[in-house]
Amino acid sequence: MKNRRKLAVLLTGLAILMFATPVFAAKTTITGKVSKDWTIQAQDGTVYNIALDDMGDTVMVYVGKTVQITGKVKTKGDKNILIVHEFKLKK
Repeated sequence: MKNRRKLAVLLTGLAILMFATPVFAAKTTITGKVSKDWTIQAQDGTVYNIALDDMGDTVMVYVGKTVQITGKVKTKGDKNILIVHEFKLKK
């Protein structure tokens, strides 16, 4: 009886962990023009909102320029939020 209870507790805990663990986005690379409204439009036309953090601030120095950004994309509602890990100015 004790073993069944332990097994049930263990399985319940594993199920909770499985569903509570956030899904981590894979790194992606996007090339596009930085806009003053904190967005970047990729070459395929997809618009990404640049995350409001230190790296995002740094990217905003290049408004109107084309940059290549490597980072993670998270979807919040109908918006794609681009979390910048690194970037470089394209010529």
